[in-house]
Amino acid sequence: MPRQRSRRTRVTTRMLAPVLLGLLPLLPMLLLTSCGGGPDRPNVVLIVMDTLRADHLGCYGYERDVSPEIDAFAAGSTVYDRAYATAPWTVPTHGSLFTGKLPFRHGAHTYRSEERGIMVAPLPEVHVTLAEVFAAEGYRTGAFVANDAFLGERFQFDQGFATYHVEPVHADQLNRRAARWLREDRGAPFFMFMNFMDTHR
Repeated sequence: MPRQRSRRTRVTTRMLAPVLLGLLPLLPMLLLTSCGGGPDRPNVVLIVMDTLRADHLGCYGYERDVSPEIDAFAAGSTVYDRAYATAPWTVPTHGSLFTGKLPFRHGAHTYRSEERGIMVAPLPEVHVTLAEVFAAEGYRTGAFVANDAFLGERFQFDQGFATYHVEPVHADQLNRRAARWLREDRGAPFFMFMNFMDTHR
């Protein structure tokens, strides 16, 4: 008897787009490298698809068939009905994603300067990031980022990543770079962050 899926809560555009969905072209490579993790030290992949609206995915109730691969992946995964972004844009949201703190606590957000107008503050180095925690536990840490405008090194989201590659490219190119990194050391567990911009273009 098939499993009965619960009725999903209708999401809004301000909800955080699904983070751990997608990256299907890399799935075989991730499975091959999973031996580096193990039950006590699993590999972790964190994916952000910039500006992807959750309410435009079939797994969240969208009626048009626009996301069959993501929907199939979600069918066998944990799907969160109530995942909210801490802010409506990149810098403060990623600051919260990496630190677990609200933007007014981590400080990576806009502010007004009398001399220079509206400015964007980077993530202060005093905060411990997710990548720093994984690195301290002996994980390889790598990030492959397409959003060079707001996730470049000047915003200090590279804290804790041994590899932090920023390049405004499409998913296929970013996937190839990540696949090369995954092949470098299959023995150690890894934490990999990927940021895609294809839905933004």
